[in-house]
Amino acid sequence: MAALRQVGYDGWVTAEMIPPVPFYKHAPEVLIPNTARAMDAILGL
Repeated sequence: MAALRQVGYDGWVTAEMIPPVPFYKHAPEVLIPNTARAMDAILGL
């Protein structure tokens, strides 16, 4: 985030989702909420 701010970037960012298997094999419904929380944490830096 510091590097993006340093160059003045203010556009979109995207998350590359990991494949649901094997990490989310038994609970795929938490993939998006977990990714959203991670993005919130990263963007809050």
